[in-house]
Parts: sequence; structure tokens; C-alpha cells
Amino acid sequence: MNHKIIATPVIAGISNENANPGDSVYVYGNYLKGIQKLTFAGTTITSFASSSNGSHVGFVLPTLTQRGPVSVTTQFGTATTVYHVNDVVTGSISNWDSNFNWQGWGAGKETKDNSNFHGNRSTYFVLDVDVNSEDGWPWTTNIPMNAIQWVPKANIADTVSHWAFKFEVNIPKTWKGTTVNIVSGVRRLCGPMGAMANKRYDHGTVQYKRVGNSNYSFNIVPCITS
Repeated sequence: MNHKIIATPVIAGISNENANPGDSVYVYGNYLKGIQKLTFAGTTITSFASSSNGSHVGFVLPTLTQRGPVSVTTQFGTATTVYHVNDVVTGSISNWDSNFNWQGWGAGKETKDNSNFHGNRSTYFVLDVDVNSEDGWPWTTNIPMNAIQWVPKANIADTVSHWAFKFEVNIPKTWKGTTVNIVSGVRRLCGPMGAMANKRYDHGTVQYKRVGNSNYSFNIVPCITS
């Protein structure tokens, strides 16, 4: 009796899609060993190391010249991401550089030089929230952005499983607990206070975690402003 081994590589995630040259990058998934070819944003990676169980492959990122998918090829087949890496433009709601969508007020400031965060190659947003002085007003913990089409109109009927909302949060110090609202399409107040003022509002995805004895949450709120 002959048995056929099915070990087609699978890419489940990438440690850093927009890393700097010289950074360590890991591609996670299944059957990521015995690799014959590995590309990252169209650039061939010539030096890499796979884990013994094939759950990930790591490498030092070379200089990239374009955006593109990640692809892993073994004797059993090829896995290619449906999204591009080295890409801060496609599908971006706001990246504070080429797609600046922030309204200029709220719970933080844009910067390229903050002592708590090193190695960034572009503008980023630093939250400045005093959890002891929350007053319930939107400007205390909001990151307000202009209205934008979150899902392309041509794909508006796609199921939720086709989409992901991605953002990165780095916390260099102890998080003492608060709620941060990332709000899109702000023309009037949003959330509970906006409900009282405008009589109409809509909540989006809510992500919630507990860290030790501290709670924090991020509310993604595409507001209805009419």
C-alpha cells in the first residue's frame, strides 16, 4: 500500500510586514521546511532558517525595492499571501504619511522621534492619555479620523471572513487601564455622548484584553454622522 504525504506549505502570519532592512522577520504557518525558494515583497531571500517542526522560517530582511506578496515553495507546492508586504498604502485607513487621515486632535500626537519608540521609518501616532483625568468627552481618548471607505464598494457584499482590521500597538510602560476609541468619519460627537446629541450612532468592532490587574480596550467606531 502506498501512502501519499500531503505537506503543502501554509502561511498563517508574518511577524513584521513592514520591517526595516536588517530586522529579523519570521513567517509562521505549517510545513515551512525543506524550502526551495522564499520571496518577500518580490525579493528572493537567500539565507533563512526553518524550525524543526516547520512552524516558522526566519531571516534577516535585505533592502527591498517594491511591495509584493510573501511566497514559500517546497517540493510539495507553493504558498503565497493574498496581501502585500512592504506596503503601507494599500487598504490603509491612515498611515500618517502618504495617507494622512487624522483630524489633528484627540488622545495623542504624530511624531517621528519619540524616546520610547525606536527604529520606525515613518510617522507614527503616540497616545498621551491620563487615565486619572478621563472626563467622558470624546477628545480624551479618541483618535478621530476623516471619513473613508473601509471596504471597497465593489466588495461591500463580501462576507466578514474576507476582511481583517489590522493595527499595531506597542506599550513601552505599564498600561494602567483606559479605553481608546479609533473613530472614522467624525463630524459630530460619537459614542454614548454622540447618541444623546445626534440621536444616531453605530459601534464597530471591540477588542478587549486583561493584562494582570489592568484592563484596556480598543473600540473601532465607524460613526454615522447624519
